[in-house]
Amino acid sequence: MTFGQRIATLRKEKGLTQQELAEKVGYTSRSAIAKIEADERSVSQSELVSLARVLDTTPSALVGWESDREELDYTRLAPAMHTVADRLTQLMRERSLRQIDILELCAPFCEQYGVNLDKSGLSQYISGKVVPKRDKLSILAMALGVSEVWLKGYDVPPECQGLSNDDVQDIAMAIAQMDYKKRAQLIAIMEILNK
Repeated sequence: MTFGQRIATLRKEKGLTQQELAEKVGYTSRSAIAKIEADERSVSQSELVSLARVLDTTPSALVGWESDREELDYTRLAPAMHTVADRLTQLMRERSLRQIDILELCAPFCEQYGVNLDKSGLSQYISGKVVPKRDKLSILAMALGVSEVWLKGYDVPPECQGLSNDDVQDIAMAIAQMDYKKRAQLIAIMEILNK
């Protein structure tokens, strides 16, 4: 059974439509769920955790590493309280930054990692019309000197703790370049280590 088939099966078992699941997970339309179920779209780590939470299973079960659905305590994984747009706006206000300032801070990282971040894209992230993909989120976090998790809206300290900026950059870019299966493996390993 593929990842998408598991999502579809669990969604139907819970009696949810694609639209209802999309709304519970935080997507704006059912097309995202339709593409996931058709295995035409991968999901981020946070999306995988949200899907697992809504479908009453674990991320490992969704990616096919568990044959039975173990119970997992998700109370420690609080949902994002803010959006990327909220966080970017907060940083701009607190640091008196303009969009052009953020683009200038991002430029060396974009060049180093071959990522294109332009004014139009940044404007859409700040307005909340578009959520940045993993690679661009990593670039923004590195350029602004904040943790990627904080930038995504989770209630964690904004600064990266315990690692040097170089370590954080290397880890962020390695994760950003992983496909969804490798990210899911990483999540499963983290779950084992946290038990």
